[in-house]
Amino acid sequence: MMINQIYFKVSNKILSESEIDKEVSKHFAGRKKKGQFVEVEIVGEKTIKSLNLKFMKKNCPTDVLSFPLPNIPGEKSVGPSHIGTIVLCNDIIKLNAKKRGRTEREEFIFILKHGLDHLLGIHHN
Repeated sequence: MMINQIYFKVSNKILSESEIDKEVSKHFAGRKKKGQFVEVEIVGEKTIKSLNLKFMKKNCPTDVLSFPLPNIPGEKSVGPSHIGTIVLCNDIIKLNAKKRGRTEREEFIFILKHGLDHLLGIHHN
């Protein structure tokens, strides 16, 4: 059985790496996805604003950006399939938690799952 793998590039965080790993694995299991590899990067407001401007043409910070990797036709995966990168912003997540009446942990997990869904091709309007 293939397990999910996560690569962390972390500056500061609300959840530990093992807690994030657990949440990602649970979410993938619930979506019937196994053997996925995802990069999780946690950044500050300045960095996420810069990324949002560069890639989404929006000059404001956001809580999460997802960068899916395209599938390569005909490629057979020997190991975990790298599906992309999620960039989370603790600063914005903390602000949104207060606005939404959630704990920082609850908001972080909600936004993490939201970003994972985007990598899996599940989108919203």
